Amino acid sequence: MKKAIRNITLAVSVTTLTASAVNQRWEGTGGDGLWTNAANWSTTSVPAIGDNTANWTGDAITIDTAAFADRFWARGGLGKNVLTITNNGILTTAGDIALNEFSNNEVYADLIMAGGAAIVSNNLSVAGQDTSQGGGRVFLNSGSVEVLNSVKIGTAGQGVGVDGEVTINDGTLSVLNRTLVGGGNLDTDEGTLIINGGQYIEGTNGSSFAIGVGAGSGTVEINGGMLVNNNALKMDVDASNDVGTATINLNGGEWWQLGSSVDMQDESQIIVGEGVMHWAGDQLAAVTALVTNGFLTPAGGPTNMLAESWDASWTNSTVVDYGYWSNTYTRVLFADVDDVTNGYTTVWAQDLTPPPPGLPESDGVANTHSFNNGGGDQLWSTAGNWNPASVPTGEDTAKQIEGGTLIVASEAEVLALLNGHNNTSLLAVVTGGSLTVSNNAEIGNDGGSGLGKLVVDGGDVSVLGELSFGKKGTATRRGELELNSGTVNVGGATLVGNQATGTVTINGGVFNQPYTVFKVAGSDGSGTLNVNGGSLELHTGNDVWQPLQVGTGAGDGVVNMRGGLIRTRHLVLGNNNAGAAEVNLYGGTFDLAHGWTGSLFMRSEGKIHVEGGVFKWNGTDKLPYITNLVAQGQMTWDNGMTNMLSESWDHSWTNGTSILYAEAAGGYTTVWAFDTTSVPAGYDAFETLYDLQEGAEGDDDKDGLSNLGEYAINGNPTNAADTGQMGMSSDGSTFAYVHAKLADDSSVTYRLIDTTDLVNGSVTTNGYVSQVNGPVDGDYLTVTNNYDMTGKPEQFIELEVEQQ
Repeated sequence: MKKAIRNITLAVSVTTLTASAVNQRWEGTGGDGLWTNAANWSTTSVPAIGDNTANWTGDAITIDTAAFADRFWARGGLGKNVLTITNNGILTTAGDIALNEFSNNEVYADLIMAGGAAIVSNNLSVAGQDTSQGGGRVFLNSGSVEVLNSVKIGTAGQGVGVDGEVTINDGTLSVLNRTLVGGGNLDTDEGTLIINGGQYIEGTNGSSFAIGVGAGSGTVEINGGMLVNNNALKMDVDASNDVGTATINLNGGEWWQLGSSVDMQDESQIIVGEGVMHWAGDQLAAVTALVTNGFLTPAGGPTNMLAESWDASWTNSTVVDYGYWSNTYTRVLFADVDDVTNGYTTVWAQDLTPPPPGLPESDGVANTHSFNNGGGDQLWSTAGNWNPASVPTGEDTAKQIEGGTLIVASEAEVLALLNGHNNTSLLAVVTGGSLTVSNNAEIGNDGGSGLGKLVVDGGDVSVLGELSFGKKGTATRRGELELNSGTVNVGGATLVGNQATGTVTINGGVFNQPYTVFKVAGSDGSGTLNVNGGSLELHTGNDVWQPLQVGTGAGDGVVNMRGGLIRTRHLVLGNNNAGAAEVNLYGGTFDLAHGWTGSLFMRSEGKIHVEGGVFKWNGTDKLPYITNLVAQGQMTWDNGMTNMLSESWDHSWTNGTSILYAEAAGGYTTVWAFDTTSVPAGYDAFETLYDLQEGAEGDDDKDGLSNLGEYAINGNPTNAADTGQMGMSSDGSTFAYVHAKLADDSSVTYRLIDTTDLVNGSVTTNGYVSQVNGPVDGDYLTVTNNYDMTGKPEQFIELEVEQQ
C-alpha cells in the first residue's frame, strides 16, 4: 500500500514590533477580568505593543479582542492565574510570553487558548526561566499559537524545581526556531508536551527538537493529532549521567521526523504504542541501531496491521511479575521504507498479546458466585474458577472466602463483593483490569483471624456503594487495601477498621471519594491510613459534612503520611473516646481545603504531628488556631525538613532540635518543621555558602591561601583580592601581629610560629608576651598578638591554622 504525503513546512506570520516600553501590572480593579479594560491595569491604560505586562495577583484575565504587549509574564496560585484567549481574541507580543517567572516559591501560571490566537515574537516559556519555581501550563483547546523563536517547557528553574506542561487538544502550535522539553537545572525539573489532537509544528530555523537535555526529565505524549519536526531530534544529549530521562510515548497519532538526524543517549526512549512514526528518507539502518541499543521499543499497539508487507521487524516479549501473578506481553515493532509512505521510513507496532475477554452476557438472574480457582489460572474471567461455573455478571454477588489469589485483568462487573478468609484472600486488579461493584464491597469481612486484601496495580476499581475494610468481627480479622497505581473511586462511604482491623495504604495512583465520608476507626476496631505517594481526594464541595473522620470510635485511628497528597474539606480527629486520633506528617502534603474555622475539629485525643510533611489550611487567618493547637500540645513536631519550604514565615516555635514554622500566604496557612541539626555548620557551611569545589586544602580562587585559611581569617575563597584579615603594627619595642579568628568554631586551631633567623634561628610557638581578643563581630573576633622586640633586630612570624 502506498501513501502520498506533501512536505510539511512551518508557516508563521512575522510582524515587526517597536514601541517605547511602559511597565504595566495587572491589578484587576476593573472588575470584569478583561485585558482591554484600562481600569484593570496599574497605569489605568490598556497595554500597547511596547509595554512590559505582568500578572502576579492570581487573577484570571480574558482576551476577547486584539491585545498587545512587549512581553507578558505571570505567576500565581494553581488554577487562579489564568490568561484565556477566546474566539475573537488575539494577543501579539514583541517579546516573550513567560508563564511562571520571578517566583519566590512554588507558584503556577496558565495560558488557555479557547479559539483565539497568540503571536509570540520571541520565546514561549512555560516554567522555563531561570527564576521559575513550580508549574506553568498551556492548554490549546482550539485556535493557534505562533512562536517566532523557541518554545521552552520546564527547561530551567530554581529552589523547588519546575514542572512545565503544554497540552494540545485541537488547533495548531507552530514554532519557527526550536523546542526544548524538560531538562532543567535540577533533577526534579520536568517538562511535558501532550498532544491529544491538533498539531505541533517545529520549523526549520532551529538546530534541534531537544527532550530532556539537562538535569531533569522531558516527556512527549502523543495520544492523537500530529507532531512535525523539521529539525534534528536530540534526547538526553547532555554529556552527563544525571537521573533525568527523555521519553516519547507514541500512544496514538503521528510523529513526522523530517530532519534526518536522531540522536538518543543515556536514559532516552521512543515507545511506540498505537501511534506511527514517519522518518524522512531511508532510515532502516538508523531504526535498526535504535532498536538494538534499546532506545526504540514497542508497547501495546493496534491489533490490526498498518501494512501487509514490511522491511524489518523485531519481537519483544515482556513478563510483568506482580509478585502474586505474572503475565507475558508480546509486541512486534515494524519498519517499512516507501511502501507505507513514499519517501519515508514508517515505524509502527502491533500487539500480539491475546486481548482480554469482554463482559459476559447476563442471564438476567441474580446469583451468588464463589471463587475456588477450579480452572487453575486465578483469573476472574475464567468460568471454571467459579461455583457455579460461570463468570459473575452485574446482578450477581461475588464471594472470595476460600482463600487464594483472584486476578482481575479484564473488565468485571458485580452487584456486591465479599472478600475474606481465616488465612488470606487476595483480590488484585492489575493493568488492563477494571472492577465495578454497583452496591457494597466488603474486604476482610469473613473468617475469624485471617486477612482479606484488595491490591490495585494499575487497574481501576469503582464501588458505587460502601467500601469497607474490617467492617465486622474482632481485632484479629483484617481488611486491607494496597493502591500502588491505578484508581479507586467510591460513591458511598469508606470504612477503614470498623469493628475489626482495617488498613488502607496508598503508594501511588488516585483514591477518589466525592460524595460521602471516609472513616478511619469509626467504631471499636482500629484503622490505619498510610499515604506514601499518590493522592487521596475527598469531597471538597459544600454538600458533604466532615468527609475525613479519624478515631471517632473507641478504636485507634491513625493517619501516616510519608509522601503524596491528602485533600479534604474537613478533618475530624477524635470524639472523646479512649482510642487514638492522630495524623503523622512524615512527608507529603495534607491539604485542608475549606476555609471555615470549624473545618478542623479536634477532640482532646486529637493530635497532628509534623516532621517532614506539610499541613496546609485554606485561608490566611488560621495562625491563631495553629498557635492554640501548639499551646495545647495537639500540634507537635520533631526532626523536619532539611531544606526550608519558604524563606519567610509569620510564626515559629522551637523544641531545641527542630523548628515549627507557620506562614499565611497564597490563600493558605502553611505549617512545616525544619530540622536544625541538618544545617551545615563551621567549615561545611562556609563551603556550601561559596559553593567550593576543591575542599578545605584546595584553593578555589588561586590566591595562594587555602580554602581553610580563608575560612579561618574571614577571607573570600572566590575572590583572589580578598585574603582575609591580617595586619601588623609596632609601638616602640612592641610589635603586634593582628588577625581574624573564628569566635565559635573550636575545631580550628591557630598557631603563631616565630624566629629571629630563618637559617640558623630556633623556632618558637606562640611566643607573644600578651594576646588580646577584640569584640565579636558576626562569626569572627580580632586577635592582637604582642611581641617584645627588645634586643631583636628583626622577627619572622607565620600564622598556621589547622582543623581538628
